Amino acid sequence: MGRRAFTVVELLIAVSLTAIIAGTLVSVYVFVSTRAAHGVAEQNVLDQVRDLTRDVSKTIENSVRCETVNVSGQWALKCVMPAQPTSTDARNVANAFAPTDLSARGIERWGEGQRVWFYQADETGKLGRAGLYVWRAVRSDDAIPTDADADRAWSFYYGGVRYRWSLINSISFSVTPSERLATVTVKGSVLAGDSEERGKLVGADELDKARTYSLTMSRAAYWLRWRR
Repeated sequence: MGRRAFTVVELLIAVSLTAIIAGTLVSVYVFVSTRAAHGVAEQNVLDQVRDLTRDVSKTIENSVRCETVNVSGQWALKCVMPAQPTSTDARNVANAFAPTDLSARGIERWGEGQRVWFYQADETGKLGRAGLYVWRAVRSDDAIPTDADADRAWSFYYGGVRYRWSLINSISFSVTPSERLATVTVKGSVLAGDSEERGKLVGADELDKARTYSLTMSRAAYWLRWRR
């Protein structure tokens, strides 16, 4: 007995159902990829703002004292660090210190060591030149840092060409010397369409790609090692 062939109506129904299923899958894929890209964009700006705020705050907490300095209209934060660092992190930034001695009353003294600066400048890293690059500079005295003092390994991944703080718009500082308190405020933003590679928008409309995620974070920190 011969097999019964598909009729034209059955074939049309099958093709229609296949088209509907394919269209639904494409729509779901676009929706999921768009949400994923937006999630990546939001996480990226959160990571950079949080990490920068944390790095600066940690330096403040370890310092002997801090002050804001204006150079050619550009504000910077200068922190005087203790004289005896005992360990460094992966980027060779001192993160632990030992006191130099004790006073007759048993109070720890820390001495004065490196001056650590945070500021925004152009790609040269020279303080006083307007720009959006965030820099950390280190000197052994109170002189204004030059581009040679800028810590490129801190601002660029492995000291290379990829800038580490690409989503940061601004960083600002305020200091209350009487309370030994410094506050850092960091602002960052990113377009969803400019997400990292794993968050590329596929098939999304221009409104999705143009959505901006912005974040502002402030943190106040006390410098505790204030006795010279």
